[in-house]
Amino acid sequence: MSSNQENGFVYVLSNPAMPGLVKIGSSHSPEERVKQLYDTGVPLPFKIDGSIKCRDRHHAYEVERKVHTLLNEHRLTPAREFFQLPVSIAVWMVYKTAMEEYLAQAEQERAALAAAQAQLLQTILAPQSNGEFQPPKSLEFSACFRASCGRGSPR
Repeated sequence: MSSNQENGFVYVLSNPAMPGLVKIGSSHSPEERVKQLYDTGVPLPFKIDGSIKCRDRHHAYEVERKVHTLLNEHRLTPAREFFQLPVSIAVWMVYKTAMEEYLAQAEQERAALAAAQAQLLQTILAPQSNGEFQPPKSLEFSACFRASCGRGSPR
């Protein structure tokens, strides 16, 4: 499995030793990230206040990047993922941004499917060289119609 296809989460962490600060980041596992951070010498372990599973790690990174941009004015320092704001606001921003990303992706997929359907329909309904419509033989419309209406069985 490529790294892009692995699980991806965007998380919000807090730490009682750092009141008023939240850490917003992405990882393949928020639980593993909390363990890694505790091993860095912080006095108390971080707590996972919220996390959302994304399509993959790339999507998680994109959501994280957008949240960081939206909350830039609350960032403690440019090189870190720490923000001065309430946990509830941080969690809400992560969920909202992830949902917007999901909806944008769904709309792109819907538009692509609609275009493919239109192209297929245009191909199926295109008149033959003599100007008359003739359905492709592979579709057997009459047999399908009879079967769906209960009037006989398909050949």
